[in-house]
Amino acid sequence: MRHPCLRFRRLDRLRDTWPMATAAAPAVSEPDAVEELFALMQGSFDSKAQAERDSAFYAISLHMHQVWPERGHFLYVEQALASMQEKPYRQRIYQLKAEGDEVASYVYKLPVDSLWIGKWR
Repeated sequence: MRHPCLRFRRLDRLRDTWPMATAAAPAVSEPDAVEELFALMQGSFDSKAQAERDSAFYAISLHMHQVWPERGHFLYVEQALASMQEKPYRQRIYQLKAEGDEVASYVYKLPVDSLWIGKWR
């Protein structure tokens, strides 16, 4: 069974939905829930300290930065070994949306992800 708040779509299929629907989404229980979560998710993160303490873990870097602010709450996400950031093993676009009393996270694959490497800088 798929989790209702983790949806995976190809980004090139998203273009058919632009411009986004103009109907207002139902309000979440806290009006700023999407904004709050969106702000918390942005930034650059790593697991270097954990990898130094425990050799069972790798030093991983994760970069999550806003793209397309005029279209909504979208983040470009890039994940790589800290020692190989020029070769990320995961690149996605995340979209946050209010859906009823929940915040839904949609995850999209990039059609040509190599064009996005390092775009978080």
